[in-house]
Amino acid sequence: MRNKVVGILGGMGPESTVYLFRKIIEGTQVQKEQEHLRIIIDNNPQIPDRTEAILGKGPSPLPELEKSIRNLEQCEVDMIGIPCNTVFYYYESIQNMTQIPIIHLISECAEYIRENMPRLHTIGLLATTGTIVTGLYQKHLSEAGITLACPSEETQSELMSIIYGERGIKAGDTRRHRERLLEIATDMIEDGAGAVITGCTEIEVALEGEPSIPLIYPIQLLASAIIKKATS
Repeated sequence: MRNKVVGILGGMGPESTVYLFRKIIEGTQVQKEQEHLRIIIDNNPQIPDRTEAILGKGPSPLPELEKSIRNLEQCEVDMIGIPCNTVFYYYESIQNMTQIPIIHLISECAEYIRENMPRLHTIGLLATTGTIVTGLYQKHLSEAGITLACPSEETQSELMSIIYGERGIKAGDTRRHRERLLEIATDMIEDGAGAVITGCTEIEVALEGEPSIPLIYPIQLLASAIIKKATS
């Protein structure tokens, strides 16, 4: 039986797309290159910013998301992975656009926590304001009896500058902000969080591989889910 063809709906931003692609490759057990998964990527950076749309400050991303979905349909992919947390505010709308299953990033993360961290009662979240105000993680984790700790208003404003600023991560300056992001995450641990979710792909890329505190990487969990579903 052949492996399933994977579609990546990317561009939010491009580095996040490369990151998911790399994590799928790194996580796939193969003996030769021909055993890797076939992956079709639509890297569409024209998709409007999700947080701005959610806050009523920008256009809806749905028209451009649909263009990417139609491209992936034409490539006959069997599933779609999206390396963006905030876009899952629109999950029902985009899943209704296609019969191809879209793997729910946040649901996969919540399931991982329930199965592997059952003793955790409080988890910190570093994410965009759009992800926080829509309660995407709160909804899934509260069902498991987990309290979600978010940054203060001042720290959240700083995080948005780190992500979107002139020298921010989305502008390509990823590693410059690693130390400050680690300080913020460490403060959350010291305040009682048992772990911290890197709930924005740019933050996950910046903190990738950090060994000093317990971090949960949703895009890495998405990559694992894709591999499992594509090879089953």
